[in-house]
Parts: sequence; structure tokens; C-alpha cells
Amino acid sequence: MPFPPVEASEESVTVVRADAEAADATLDAKFGEEPTSLGYLLALAALNGMGLTGQGAEDVARAMLLELLAGRDITAQVLMPRDDAVRLFGQKAKHERVPALVVLDTLQEVVTELEVGIVRRTGQRTGAGVPEDQPWLFVVASPGAAAERLHRIVQGGMEDLILGVFLGDWPYGITCTVDNSGAIRSLEGRSAPAWTGRYLRTCSQEAAARQLLT
Repeated sequence: MPFPPVEASEESVTVVRADAEAADATLDAKFGEEPTSLGYLLALAALNGMGLTGQGAEDVARAMLLELLAGRDITAQVLMPRDDAVRLFGQKAKHERVPALVVLDTLQEVVTELEVGIVRRTGQRTGAGVPEDQPWLFVVASPGAAAERLHRIVQGGMEDLILGVFLGDWPYGITCTVDNSGAIRSLEGRSAPAWTGRYLRTCSQEAAARQLLT
């Protein structure tokens, strides 16, 4: 079944083009040494959110999360439900506190927090149109029954620095299918870039838990 059409804002398209170039440059320079997925993440998530599917989806999601939480290139906060935190990082994620990672008990709580965040950030926009002194806010979750509400949140999220990365198909934006080596096997959705065959960083649950929770 084809994906429904998705309208990307002019601002989103501008960001995507800029980050697409950054992603190419970064991976070309570092692949084989320390490949990064951050440019790809920003570019794809800006197209009304991105979903990750395929055998390598969880490993790619873990690697992206570690890059975001490291805060080397952008200042970001990650919001996710507890079940997905355990899915990606294991049982220790139930109890550990990690800077810039906010784990809430349920997906419903995550959605509510995002909706409150939009209202708060809208009131803090500067003359440039973005919230003042606010980090990027990423929601990482299995969308399930909350998909429609999450779509509404990320649809205009670029203006409020709110983006979504979803574990599973994401028919409202881009669905990225990756194999267990991190290779992009397909990109589906309107305005999907021609990045099939590119490699994204991967990280096993054991390695991610060791880096994040110790």
C-alpha cells in the first residue's frame, strides 16, 4: 500500500537540504573510522518524522540515541516511554538516570509532555522564529495507537525544535528500512532522499547499556 502524501514546510525542506549535505560530508570523511548518523537523523526526522524498520532498526536507533545524548554537535533532550527504553537498553534503563534522557512510564505521558512542550516553546520563540535557549527535543517511541497524535506533534515540530524518531513504520513521513549492518535498504515516503545503500552507525544493546548506564 503506498504511503499517503505528506506536505513538508518550506522551513523543513531547507533544513533537510542543508543536513543532507552535512550527512554526506560527515560520512564520507569518517566512514571506516567513526561513522555518524546525526546528519541523516536530522534530515529524515525533519520530513514529518522518521520510522525505523528492518533487522537493524534497534541497533541504529541505539546508536542515534547515543549520539544525541553525547551532545557533541547539537544540544538535545530525548523523551521516550519506559517500555521502549527497556527495549533498547535493557532492564537497567528502568532505574538509571541519564542526563538529557527523560523516560516516562507510558506513551500517553510522553505524548502529554510533548503537547505541553509545544505550548511552552511557542511562547518562547525569538524573532528568528525558534524557541530561545531551548535544546532540540526528540521523541523516540513505538507509536502504536498514539500515532495520529504524535503525527500532529511532529508535523509542525521543526518550528519548536521537536522531532520524532519512531520504532516501526511511519506512514506520515519517512520510513527507513535498515539491515543488521546498518545499510539503508529502502526509504519510503514523499521527498524520501536517494540514500539507499548508505550506512548508518549501529550499536548493540550490550554496548549501548555499557556506554549509557555505567
